[in-house]
Parts: sequence; structure tokens; C-alpha cells
Amino acid sequence: MQLKNLLLIVLLGALCGCQQQPKTVPASLELTFNRGAQLLAAGSPKSAIPFLSQTIAAEPDGPEPIALLALAFALDLQGDQAIVEAQKVHRPAGEPAGWEAVATGIAATVRHCPAEAIGSFQHVLATARPGSPLLPAARQWLALAQVIQGDHPAALATLDELAKSPGMKASAQLWSLLILARDGQNIQAAGPVVFSSNSLVIQAGNSPTQQAADILTQCAHEVAGAFGNQVYKGTLDDQTLYDSGIAAIADGKLENAHRIFTQLQKRDSDGGDATLWLALIAAAQGRWQAAHNALADACDTGPIPSRGLANHLCTVLRALEDRPESMIQHMLAGQRMMGHEISPAHIIDYPKPESVWFSDALK
Repeated sequence: MQLKNLLLIVLLGALCGCQQQPKTVPASLELTFNRGAQLLAAGSPKSAIPFLSQTIAAEPDGPEPIALLALAFALDLQGDQAIVEAQKVHRPAGEPAGWEAVATGIAATVRHCPAEAIGSFQHVLATARPGSPLLPAARQWLALAQVIQGDHPAALATLDELAKSPGMKASAQLWSLLILARDGQNIQAAGPVVFSSNSLVIQAGNSPTQQAADILTQCAHEVAGAFGNQVYKGTLDDQTLYDSGIAAIADGKLENAHRIFTQLQKRDSDGGDATLWLALIAAAQGRWQAAHNALADACDTGPIPSRGLANHLCTVLRALEDRPESMIQHMLAGQRMMGHEISPAHIIDYPKPESVWFSDALK
């Protein structure tokens, strides 16, 4: 079974930029620093802390290791320590803030101070240089803080901007889908959701549920484009059945897709992403509780990459429930499960596995 998947989901993918060697780290500390940055990007902040601390002990004045240590503490839910480390970062006059500002925002989010967090992330967005990996990371965290604050229209607008960042469009689409699906008819003032990087315009007059369905259809179109439309007829192997379900979503035939993925799930309940597609279909049909339950169950069942994506989506669920600690735990769990391909390219290159399912190409 083979599927050239076009959906690219990034959890902390912007953190991969942390693996680039900053000039402030001496050559003798490169491997130690790189290992800490790699563990952080792969969703293991607790494991990253000793490596980053060791780097700082040998080179206490370098701002990047201290900034990443602050970020590691924030993601490890040690908010007070994260702020202490962030305050130790000293940058030359005129140089924009770095990961320490993101760490401060995350710490404020965990303390249930979304307004303070939003200010930190907006400061990063206002000062970071073009092309900086800080930009998509700050937008991702900003959207979550806005969801926790209850300002969903602002979160949707932030996700619209996030969708323009390379590799982040699918993530922004699916997060927007869940926000719209959760609120149903209650987001009348949100206006259109526009993913400019793909010229997708969701009509403002449509209900939030219809907007969610439109986003799901667009995601499926990107996947279906890899193999063309196929229609399920008779007895087909699992992959062709899977492809037919994607094609049905792309055609807007959600009931047909639901039947196909239900059949696929019965044939091989542990073999792929059927549970995730069923959850997304339920969300797009306005069956929020069914979608919520399916995503929660998918965090613990199925292949590891699929479970990683489920945890990624549950990140938004927990933000909608105002549970920032659980939100971060799901985000990190998803990153660990999908981080098997993340490695600093300047140390070693690993061959990429052949794509088979919806989640196989995830980073």
C-alpha cells in the first residue's frame, strides 16, 4: 500500500530551527548543544535540560543556550524556572528577542494568564526577522493562547497567517476546523477563513460547521491530488478503499466517506488513520462529542504516527477546554511520536520511510 501524502503536520516543527548551530556556541560544545536542541525539538524538554545546562555551564554568556533552556523549562511545565532563565538572556542592543520570549509566553499560558502570553507572542511577531523560525512557532502558540482566552475569531485570523508558513498550512487548517466545529453556530462574527497560500476562501455567510466542512474538503483535495479521484466499487484492498474515502471527502460526500472509513476501520482497526478521518468527518458534520471522543481514543490506539497526529489535534481540544497543562502534554506526546524523522541535518541524515498512510509523512 502506498500513498504519496501531501498533508504535512508540524507540532513544534518550527523548533527544528533551534538545531541550527548559533555562532555563540564554541565548536567544543556543538554536539552537547545540538543534542539538547534535538531533544527539545523532538518533544522531550526534560531530557534536553541537562544538555543545555551543561552547555551554559561551559559557556555562560551565550544567549541561545539560555533561551532554549528557558523554553525547555516552560515546556516541562516549570514556569517559574523558565522565567528566571529567560531573564538571564542578554542580547546586543537592537537585536530582537528570541526563544526566551516564547518561553515567557508559554509560562504565562500555563499560569492561565492568556493576555500576558498574547503580549509576549505578539512582541516576537513584531520584532523577529523575516524567515525566522520564531515566527511560525510564535503564531502557533499565539493561536492557542487566543483560544484559551476565548477569542476564537482572533485565533482563526492567527491561523490564517500561520497557514502561509512553509509546512504549516495543514496544521493551521485542521486546528481551524476543530475551533469552528466546537463552536458550531456560535462564531457568527468570525468572518471568512482565508488560507491565502492556497487561495481557499470560506464564505462568511456560511455557518461555522459548514466552514469546518469546507476546510476538511480542501485538506482532502490536497491528499487526493496525489492519486486522482477513485470510487469504491466491489472488493478492493485496504489502500484503495482508503484512497476512495479521501476522494469522497474531497468531493464533499461526507456520508459516503464515513461509510468507507467505518468499513476500513472494521477491516483493520489498528492499521491506519481511519479513526482520525472519522473524527474529522464527525467534526465537520456538527457531531462534536463524537469527534472529541474519537480523537481522545485515537491518542492511545493505532500506529504511532497516527497517535502522534491525534495528540496534535487534542492539543486544540485541551485549549478549547482551558486546560493549558494538558494542552502542552498532548503537544509534546505528539511531537515525540512523530519526531522519529527529526534530527540535526549537519550531524547525520536518515533515509525517509516510504509513505503509506495519512500520517506517515508527518514531522
